[in-house]
Amino acid sequence: MDIDNVKAATSMIENSLFRKRTFLVLDGINDSEQLDALIGTKGLHPGSKIIITSKNGSLTEKCKLFETQVPPKHTKHLLHGLNDKDSLQLLTWHAFGCHEPNEGHKKEMKKVVQYCKGHPLALKVLGSSYRTEDTTWEEIIESLGKEINSNITDVLKISYDSLPSEKDKELFKYISCLFVGEDRKFTEDILKACGICKPSGIKVLVNRCLLTVGSSGELMMHQLLQDMGRDVVRQESPNKPWERSILWNHEECLDVLQNKQGTTIIQGLVLVMRTFETDTWKEPSSVNVKRSGFTSLPSFVWAHILLLSVLWWLFGLFSGMRSSSRKTKGDFETLALSEMRNLRLLQLNYVQLNGSYKNFPQGLRWLCMHGFPLSYIPSDLQMDNMIALDLSNSKLQRLWKKPKLLRSLKFLNLSGCHELVRVGHFSGLPLLERLTLAKCTSLVEVCESIGNYSKKLEVLDLSECSKLKELPRSIGELKNLTHLLIDGCSNLEILKSNGSSSSTMVPRSPKSFVSSLPRSL
Repeated sequence: MDIDNVKAATSMIENSLFRKRTFLVLDGINDSEQLDALIGTKGLHPGSKIIITSKNGSLTEKCKLFETQVPPKHTKHLLHGLNDKDSLQLLTWHAFGCHEPNEGHKKEMKKVVQYCKGHPLALKVLGSSYRTEDTTWEEIIESLGKEINSNITDVLKISYDSLPSEKDKELFKYISCLFVGEDRKFTEDILKACGICKPSGIKVLVNRCLLTVGSSGELMMHQLLQDMGRDVVRQESPNKPWERSILWNHEECLDVLQNKQGTTIIQGLVLVMRTFETDTWKEPSSVNVKRSGFTSLPSFVWAHILLLSVLWWLFGLFSGMRSSSRKTKGDFETLALSEMRNLRLLQLNYVQLNGSYKNFPQGLRWLCMHGFPLSYIPSDLQMDNMIALDLSNSKLQRLWKKPKLLRSLKFLNLSGCHELVRVGHFSGLPLLERLTLAKCTSLVEVCESIGNYSKKLEVLDLSECSKLKELPRSIGELKNLTHLLIDGCSNLEILKSNGSSSSTMVPRSPKSFVSSLPRSL
């Protein structure tokens, strides 16, 4: 039929669906208007079945047929990837034309399977590239995560390109580069403060199958989608990383910071120096001199040869270590950040910074510095706009010399700060929602001001604070507190040993203890 009128065609289709029992498959429908045009609103003949495949999980909520008084019964099924066995079989078929790989290739092929995580197209493309492009599995594995095959990218980008707004695309890019594995609320609050995440942003990405949320609220993304999102950012400036909005690649971050190439374009930067911890400082192996042809040399000549060999080896080792140190050492001047005036998101884990902290960008919303080297937070660090501060595993002995007023701070993580003795001055943290002090093994006091000023506190984590003897009495004033973690606090006075087991603790006076806690727990 040659019909050039959508309304007339829809009317013909819906009349047919209403009169006849039908089995209909609609593949790749990603727009509710397409669905409305293809099935109409009249309804289906009893016994009819429709299968719709889509990358848009909210399709049925927007389709007019499902808004009628008696909507058709329907069920959503999330399509999972292939399991490892079937993935290996599919990869083998496209690489060798058979179902079972030989033992010589199996180890490398399993690495490819692990990367693809059941995605059939990726398995097909990578298997075919091995067969047709005269490449090795080692070369394919080396390229994974660094560059994504254009055939795979073109398909994956369909969902990205169909996102309803530029804000949704920005949100996807920031999550794929910086926040995969992070808590949903934590990420939402930070990115909202940056003007990147709108209220429905995460939901849109979940509905478009670009993102999933784990049982504990963590954000999860297929590796291929994450690589695709990062590739979108990389294409902003393929050869000049300092002209991209986000930097996460370690080598590129090192180059930008060491060469002071920061620009106002950069809004997010992540550098984790422990990535570079390698076995550079190896013990010297014994010096073996091949004596063939030199057996007749006098012993004092041999001594000189050995001495020169050792000196030459030490020179080479020292030169190599200096070169390696210059390349991988996380030792920077704070001036390296001074030109990044629009930087909002910064993670510098186990980095040694020299210079004044007034050079830090003033608009930071998220600052994560594991292994922070100072004993207190310097007063010249601008924190007025900060939503989240993470100084885990640092040398902090106290938060700051003089109390600060941080009107925006919601998340404070000081876990693993073994020299931290006291945490106080909560009058300066009116919006604090989560305070993490886990494994602060020297902590003996949490100031009473926590109950008087941090009224919005929802999570207080004191687990494994083994020297803590009592909780602040004002804790009962925290009406929004839902989680209090005190496991491993073996010296808390409210607890006593249960029998002979020192690891099992029970309240000494359960009624009085429970009555002192907020009912919101």
